[in-house]
Amino acid sequence: GGDHFDYFRIDDTHLGVILMDTSVRGIPAALVMAMARAYVRAEAPGVLSPAEVLMRVNRLLAADLSQGQYVTALYVVIDTSTGTAKVASAGHLPLVVYRHAIGKTAVVNPQGVALGLDVGPVFDREITEVEVEIGVGDRLVLHTDGALKVQNETGDEYGEARLYASIKQEAPKNSQAFVNFLGGAIDQFHLTTPQNDDITISTVKRLK
Repeated sequence: GGDHFDYFRIDDTHLGVILMDTSVRGIPAALVMAMARAYVRAEAPGVLSPAEVLMRVNRLLAADLSQGQYVTALYVVIDTSTGTAKVASAGHLPLVVYRHAIGKTAVVNPQGVALGLDVGPVFDREITEVEVEIGVGDRLVLHTDGALKVQNETGDEYGEARLYASIKQEAPKNSQAFVNFLGGAIDQFHLTTPQNDDITISTVKRLK
């Protein structure tokens, strides 16, 4: 209940991809995410600026959350006609981009604070938007911090270096296989220890 991902059409040539994580735990997390999802779905149609959508969602969500509660979000608007994407973040982890032509990964980390902490002025001032070119074979990967914080029997976290190496290794596969193999690598790392947080990985690959 603490993580949420979604894909939706904004218009005929634009696809929205969002990943959210909340500080709330248990049943309240599901309620918070249900509200956040509803607000995103209500505000996203026809709006091509991810930062603008997150600003609108923040104003709505800030009125619903108790003090200290918040939601992080990474929102990508993909122009499927041109192969470009606009990215905005509300205090979330970076977008990982696998560049097929050179076989390397890069991170895109727009500035922004979490949803719900501020009713508007600070959030609107801090949020930025970054444009990313998506080449044929390139892959976008969104993830929550559960993929980084999972620990093995000696207390070591999976961490960014291992995650990015696994993304690079598995990225050329089709998306279903990519997520399965990436999730499998994380599971294998903490085989003998319990999972300590939700793990969500969402991905989009440009095929042509």
